[in-house]
Amino acid sequence: MPSTLANKKPAEVADYRQDWDKRLAEEESITSSSWSVAASAESPAALTVQSGTYTDRAVTVWLAAGTAGVSYVLTNMVETSGNRTLVGCYRLYVEAC
Repeated sequence: MPSTLANKKPAEVADYRQDWDKRLAEEESITSSSWSVAASAESPAALTVQSGTYTDRAVTVWLAAGTAGVSYVLTNMVETSGNRTLVGCYRLYVEAC
């Protein structure tokens, strides 16, 4: 089941930070990160991943747009210095003003 991110409004460009510390070994670090948004028939105006950044143990994604009243599922895939691929799933609700 996806974790829930804070709501956003369609006109906002908002950043969301996710900490991977609990899933990484003590000396392990993130070496790459990518984000995707699940397509949905109910979401005519797509939620847009504007950019993503990462540090050794956390990731940040910048999101824009989206349709009010629609929930989106985002997936974050990270590669680690321990040669692991980890996947996080998150739900984001776009709310009207």
